[in-house]
Amino acid sequence: LPGKIISQVRGKAYRAGGTVYFAMYHPAAALYQGSLKQTLLQDMEKLPLLLKQIKDGNHIPALEPVPDAPPAQSAPEPSAQKTLF
Repeated sequence: LPGKIISQVRGKAYRAGGTVYFAMYHPAAALYQGSLKQTLLQDMEKLPLLLKQIKDGNHIPALEPVPDAPPAQSAPEPSAQKTLF
């Protein structure tokens, strides 16, 4: 979900084109930050209902378009490596 903050969109489904995306933390995040374990489990518990909604043709909100990003700046030319001697 480009341009989105995962902590704000996690646990929610979005449709883009013909694909439904469900935002959630990567499971490894709970290993590094134990406080996310319950959040991750709560999000996973939503998956069966989401799959049923998709199967039944229920509305899934469309993903808002991302505003155009400014053009990327090219990296500066690397300087010649200095020698130690």
